[in-house]
Amino acid sequence: MAMTLHAPKTAQLPVPLTPELLLAVHPDKGPIILDIAPRLAAWTGHPVAALVGQPLDEVFHHIIPGLPVVVEEVLRSGMPVHDYRLTFTDHDGVQPTLALQAGLRPGTPGQQYRLVALRLEELPQRAGVAEDVKESRGWHGLLGHAPAFVRVLHKIEIYGPTDAPVLITGETGTGKELVARALHECSRRHQKPLVAVNCAALSEELLESELFGHEKGAFTSAVRSHRGRFERAHGGTLFLDEIGDMPVRLQVKLLRVLEEGVVERVGGEREIPVDVRLEASTNVPLELAVQAGTFRADLYHRLAVLRIHMPPLRQRPEDLPLLVAHFLDLLNQKYHRHIRRLTPDAMALLADYDWPGNIRELRNVLERVYVLCPAGRTTAGLPPPTPDRTWETPRDRTPTPHRLVPSGS
Repeated sequence: MAMTLHAPKTAQLPVPLTPELLLAVHPDKGPIILDIAPRLAAWTGHPVAALVGQPLDEVFHHIIPGLPVVVEEVLRSGMPVHDYRLTFTDHDGVQPTLALQAGLRPGTPGQQYRLVALRLEELPQRAGVAEDVKESRGWHGLLGHAPAFVRVLHKIEIYGPTDAPVLITGETGTGKELVARALHECSRRHQKPLVAVNCAALSEELLESELFGHEKGAFTSAVRSHRGRFERAHGGTLFLDEIGDMPVRLQVKLLRVLEEGVVERVGGEREIPVDVRLEASTNVPLELAVQAGTFRADLYHRLAVLRIHMPPLRQRPEDLPLLVAHFLDLLNQKYHRHIRRLTPDAMALLADYDWPGNIRELRNVLERVYVLCPAGRTTAGLPPPTPDRTWETPRDRTPTPHRLVPSGS
């Protein structure tokens, strides 16, 4: 069942007194349904009695997978959510557009769980809903409808308008940079610059100069003053890619900037105020880096106020056809060809592979097919990938050589 996200509207509906969905959240458990309106129960195809006492995620996982994300945000912030728009497909195949409202409810003294109340107002259907569904597939450059991926989209929409730091985790090639850009575009800072720097691509000295800037004469090659990335991102967003590779000495300086809101250029004596929203990404568990002493615990907690995990491609098998079609369109434009799809055998081969390089590897494999194929309806050999596997995957094997047949029909 597919769901479409819509940006929150400016006008807010009044919070209703009577919820349609009442949840109990225990400290060591997920949200449990205490009460549910018959109208909402009908969307699931189950009677009310069968849903009371069930985990929220299991009941609405395929219908409205973003509900647990909204509940998580209400619990984290203590603030209500108003007029959160979404479109989804219910048990009968109907696609209503909803305005979701959620908030905490007071409990009784000594109560061991917290109560979250939700109400979903059905809005009038619009003629363009089908087009909205189509456009959502390319929402801020992010494509997919797998449940784990939809949860990422929900978090982007909730976290985007805030100024809190966001830590984006995930394997190499999953699209963490796209998430960072989507967060910026959903923020109040979207008209200001998004400035990115790869912490793994620069030496310690060069990274320090790039982040904080330097004054003329600070070192031998400093023939002029240089504004750092913090200064250039003033009023906007700074994205630190692969922050797990940042040297410890620079982590101390970064922490000071986050806590005091000022930078001091290398070789300078003046403190420069900066106003940035920080986003960071990593493909390694920072918790392990903290334990190993290569990443400061205080910086980790300062960065991980909000977290988004990008699922690997092997956990999004239903998104593979959509991604293949998207990359074929891009390659058609690049190579001036008209190949609309791959043959079923080729798609089966792609689906049977684990994709340790994730979406980036998929794109490179498809481009290899284009390069090896002459124009028209032809056959291309696909050399078997030889990834350097440093982790276990559900199907730990490398495909043998096959033939991919791009189809022009």
